Order: sequence, then C-alpha cells, then structure tokens
Amino acid sequence: MVVQCQKLLLVDDEEGIRKVLSIALQDAGYQVLSAPDGEAGLELFRREHPALVVTDIKMPGMDGIALLRHIKAESPDTEVIVITGHGDIEVAIKALQLKASDFITKPIHDEALTVALKRAEEKLRLRRELQESQRQVLHAEKIASLGRLAAGVAHEINNPLAGILIYAEMLMKEMEDNNPWRQDLAEIITQTLRCKQITNRLLEFSRQSLGRKIRFDVNFTVEQAVAMLEHQAIFHNIFIDLDLQQDMPPLVGDPDEFQQVVTNLLLNAADAMEGRGRIAISTWDHAGSREIVLRVEDTGPGIPQDLADKIFEPFVTTKPSGTGTGLGLAVAFGVIKRHSGSIVLENPGEQGACFAITIPVQPPASSAEREELCCL
Repeated sequence: MVVQCQKLLLVDDEEGIRKVLSIALQDAGYQVLSAPDGEAGLELFRREHPALVVTDIKMPGMDGIALLRHIKAESPDTEVIVITGHGDIEVAIKALQLKASDFITKPIHDEALTVALKRAEEKLRLRRELQESQRQVLHAEKIASLGRLAAGVAHEINNPLAGILIYAEMLMKEMEDNNPWRQDLAEIITQTLRCKQITNRLLEFSRQSLGRKIRFDVNFTVEQAVAMLEHQAIFHNIFIDLDLQQDMPPLVGDPDEFQQVVTNLLLNAADAMEGRGRIAISTWDHAGSREIVLRVEDTGPGIPQDLADKIFEPFVTTKPSGTGTGLGLAVAFGVIKRHSGSIVLENPGEQGACFAITIPVQPPASSAEREELCCL
C-alpha cells in the first residue's frame, strides 16, 4: 500500500482495537486520528478533514451509521469504511446504500483492511483525476468563450481608435512647438496607442488556430526572443542565463507564436523583478517520452498561492492597477495548448516564479519535412 501521509480517521469504542489498528495504519503510512465514539469522531472530522474514515458500526451514542450520514452530508467525497460484526450483513448493506466505500467484519484481518483501503484510495485517485480533467475542460471552454468575446470587442474598438490617432497626429503636425496644448495632445496619442496595444493583445489572445505548422528549433526561437528584449531599458540590470541543450529534435507548430510565449514570460519576469535580478532559461528533451521542456525562472517575489489557480485566466495580473492587461499568461496558455503541450507554475507561493512548458515532439511525416527547420 502506497500512502503519502494521508489523514485517516479511526472511530471505535474499543480502546484495544483502536490501538492495534492505529499501529497497523501508521505502519502503512497513514496519519491516524482516532476517536472513541461517533460524537468525538464527527468533531475530529470537522476539524481535520481527513479523506478516509474507518468506523465501527455499533457504538454507544452516535453509532457508525449516523456518523456515516453526517460525513457524507458534509463531505460526499470522503471515503468511509465501516466495521461490522459477522451477523450484521443487513447493517453493512445499509451502510453501502448510504455510499460507504466498503465494509470489513470483526475480527479484523490485515488483508481485508488492506484491500478495503486500496479500494478507497483508488476511488479517491480516480475522483481527483476526474475533477482535474473537468477543471481543465471548463478552463479551456472559458478561454475559448472569452477569446471570441475579446475578438469582437477588439475589432469594434480598433476603428474609432484608429480615427482618434489619425486626427490627433494631424493636429500635432499643424500645431506650433510652443503651443500649450501640445503636451496634452501628445498624451492623447500616447494613451490611444496604449489602447491599441491592449486591443492587439485581445486579438492575439483570441486566436484559436495555429497560423503556421512547420518544424522549428526551440533553442533558436528562445535566443531570438532574448536578443529582441535584452537591449530594452528594463533588461539593462537583468542577467539572463541560458542553459539550452544542444541537438534537440525540432518542434512542429508556429515559431512566431512560441516566441511570443517566451517574450511574455521574460517581460513578466522583468516587471516582477522591477528591472533588477536574474532570469534562468533552460531547455532539455526527454528522449524516452519524446517531449521538450522549457523552463523560465526568475528571482522576483513569486506568485501568491491564492493566484496560482487563476494565473492563466484572462485579465488576472499581479501588476499594479493600470500597468498590465493580464493577458500575457492567458495568451501563453492558449498557444501552448494549441501545440498540444502544457504550461505550469511549478512553485506557487515561493520566492521567484518558475514556469515549465512541456511540448510533445512529433515525428517527421516525410523525408522532405524532415529537412525543414525554421530558423527565421
């Protein structure tokens, strides 16, 4: 039995049974919480929230059936194994009808307990996997819906913005250098350009298919992104450390989109470090699994734990109000998903953000395609 300090609540009114079972369960790797009756067990359950409960049926006061009812009403995903006597098969059936995970009979044999716990652990694992799959599907649907909305809004806004910009620039050309309104007009142009940048990011976010699908060198794409940014003022006091594995297989997809992902991660890191620190970029391939991994790690303040599950959603940002659109990581998430890969924040709540991207390597379809390697 493989258990990683899973909390388990043991409820039995016989002290001897509690001691023996506690030792066996601790040896199996569980963190055992024990209670002598149903009332104490329910109180402990509400305080500690264990994923597994093993409870005797016949106890004074609140019996095991009543405890099972309370636990399932408050936490349907908790797995409850009930302990019955040999003649209590009807009670055991009733417990199963109330969605107990399993039942074992007294005297308790280690093998029976092990089998019941394995079944309960498997149910917990399958439920977690299903919940994670559902979360990913809902997230993808949310991204797609917001993408369609973003595209419509961006297109509607771009036309009047273009008009404002044209007329403002025309006025600027006709205005004398010493005109007191010139500075205000320059600010209008600056803010209009900022609005256009935001709408362009919205359009970028809304793209739902690959612009191109060719073979490209991930290391070259990373180097291009770094070369494009390293001379900008915000990167003057930032050291970028490249550790790129050589002779990796090429990826299939859009190198421009992939470069945009790297650019977004670098800009986010530079902003988080306020223009001073270190960014480490590394790449390597898993030869056996045919995957390429790209990791970008900075020395900034990190991303709070409470934002970890939302950081790839549109308009979520750790930047001060008015300084970021919250679309950079949402764009990155969409691009990587379209390349059949994944992007994760590896260290939520810790100092320095670390993002890891995993992309599958596709075998060449033909000898001609095998020779095609995008190095623009």
